[in-house]
Amino acid sequence: MAAPTPIHVTPRPDGKWQVIRGGGEKASAVTDTQAEALEIAKGYSKNDGAAVVVHGRDGKVRKSGW
Repeated sequence: MAAPTPIHVTPRPDGKWQVIRGGGEKASAVTDTQAEALEIAKGYSKNDGAAVVVHGRDGKVRKSGW
């Protein structure tokens, strides 16, 4: 069985934050803050066991896990 695709919390050009699966083209959720996006991503992670990867405003990975 393959591991679930990681869930990324990334900044958007419009200043908002998105929750998106690795390799995905469309965001699962868009929020005003990184904290809100992280909470949503953690919920998705609990459902399927996928890792959560959090990116900073510069796009670089800040933290991963959960």
